[in-house]
Amino acid sequence: MCDFLGSPKTPSKSNFSMKTNCMCDAFVIYLLPFPFGKRDYDRFGVETFVNSGFDVQVWDMTDYFVPGYRQRCGQVPDFLEFSGLRQFHNIDAILEAIGALSSKAYVFSFLEQGAKSYPILLALSGRRIPYVRFSINSLPDFAGEVATGSLTDRLRTLTASLKLRVKTLDRERIRHYVFRLSTFWKSGIAPPNLLVVDGEKSYRAAVKSKVPQSDIVKAHTLDYDLFLNIKDLRTRLKESTAVFIDEFFPFHPDHFYMKVVPCVTADVYYPLLRRFFDEVETSLDLRVKIAAHPRSCYDNTEKYFGDREVIWGQTVELVRDASLVLLTSSTAVNFAVLFQKPMLFITTNQINLRYARLIKAMVANLDAPILNLDESITIQPELLKRPSVDNYGKYKNEFIKMADSPDEFFWDIIKDALQINRGCTRSDEKMNK
Repeated sequence: MCDFLGSPKTPSKSNFSMKTNCMCDAFVIYLLPFPFGKRDYDRFGVETFVNSGFDVQVWDMTDYFVPGYRQRCGQVPDFLEFSGLRQFHNIDAILEAIGALSSKAYVFSFLEQGAKSYPILLALSGRRIPYVRFSINSLPDFAGEVATGSLTDRLRTLTASLKLRVKTLDRERIRHYVFRLSTFWKSGIAPPNLLVVDGEKSYRAAVKSKVPQSDIVKAHTLDYDLFLNIKDLRTRLKESTAVFIDEFFPFHPDHFYMKVVPCVTADVYYPLLRRFFDEVETSLDLRVKIAAHPRSCYDNTEKYFGDREVIWGQTVELVRDASLVLLTSSTAVNFAVLFQKPMLFITTNQINLRYARLIKAMVANLDAPILNLDESITIQPELLKRPSVDNYGKYKNEFIKMADSPDEFFWDIIKDALQINRGCTRSDEKMNK
């Protein structure tokens, strides 16, 4: 089952100094620490830059960041034969490729700050290659108490959670976290030329970080692009539905990628889901549909969700058309917020071992109901009542999109920030106005 998973400053001419104004012979490079597929091609706006006259390369560094990942998990199910795709297996090949870059390259870095990304960013800095870093897809933080129930139950949950975390530790992971706590930006790494943020949370963090010489670009989450694509289209559904946002918990390949032990087992999780879906369908007269996780690859012979329809690649449409959204901790909560749909959060004792804090934070921010499927559950019609517009509006501003950021597609915002128009930069005279 393993599968893949303030006002912004105007970019200054010094940050993006080019020898010529024509950008038609320049190129864009995406640095990815994870496998690349068709979904990534779409959401990362590759065609936006191809259509603007850029040569585009995608550097897939999965084998360097997580050796053995492809052997264990295979290729992504939506693997794309893209002419600009390059797969790197070790740091020497990556550094050699950086050494061959021309001064007309722009780098979009999706690398996490850490020990393995350090030599890559150091090499880019040494070559003075301009790069963009993204602080997007924000989620709430929560520092309060998460366990509920009796003291014995709470101690049992805490003990199990600590044991699970200890199992995930290894020398490389400890090295990664120690490195992140160090003075990363004072270690020869040039700050990003552009730092892209979504909601107020990431914007505050960007301002607080005081990264010198970086221009902050107010954008939004990548999910917002999907919302823009269909927000004015009419719902075609003729039946009342509830949509479950699948997270592929027991089999998600991120467990191997992040070197963590899965906290959810299929033999416990899916029977609980099926019982819950039965209750939703009976009590609310809704048909439950499954919005499959984009990296999932469920075996058709296994009826994990019973006889319910499992649909890939249509999460935003399913949320738009639903009367109720069922979810746990997915960033697809953004779609429910944007379409102002009633939500019901669900969890289990196993899920709480790792995700309790995040789930409780999301519930608190949205003032949404939550059920633990390991406990006795009762589904009430009140779940379908109209959600709080104020709470949803605050969540959108904090984690999805600020009110004063452009209501445009993500990569058009980035393209404008790079001062590109149809493959060419503005003239020096226009840039200085």
